[in-house]
Amino acid sequence: MAATAPLTLILGRLFPAPRPLPDFLQGLPPLTLVSFFLMSSLVAGVVEEAAFRGYLQSPIERRYGPVPAILLTSIVFVLVHLPGRPSVSFGYLFIVSLASLNYGFLAYLTQSILPGLVLHASGDAAAFALVWWFQVVLGPREQQALTLDAAIHDPLFLTNCGELVVLAVVSAWAFRKLAMHVNGASRPVA
Repeated sequence: MAATAPLTLILGRLFPAPRPLPDFLQGLPPLTLVSFFLMSSLVAGVVEEAAFRGYLQSPIERRYGPVPAILLTSIVFVLVHLPGRPSVSFGYLFIVSLASLNYGFLAYLTQSILPGLVLHASGDAAAFALVWWFQVVLGPREQQALTLDAAIHDPLFLTNCGELVVLAVVSAWAFRKLAMHVNGASRPVA
């Protein structure tokens, strides 16, 4: 999930989309807004991981294997996150898809929804914090898509690309170590 932070920034610069704060949240006192975001993150993490990875992915996985289960669950997860959005960018769809694949793979490896639940809740909290930062603190503003020529000359964009590569390699290494640990633990002791 750490690798999705710079990826979100990169995609947000290439495929900008409005990140409106819903009307009912605008004008709330900061403490109320923070409480709302934290509780929403916690509830979404618990409910969505129980529903998608626990009740949807697990039975499909037992019957058809992990790959179809994770892919089908991720498709449904993305579709559920579409309704009510005024505009959906490629970046948003990609991040939601990637997060769902991560949660699904993690649930498969650990045979538990708990690691994904923690990541989901903390990822939502971070996303809410970013929306709040950009909409409330900095104020809403239109952002133009970054052209490829401008991107290769933008130090912040290039830094985000470097962060993405490093964190993606570390993430792949961590998933591999987890898979080796799980596979090694499930083998019968001779």
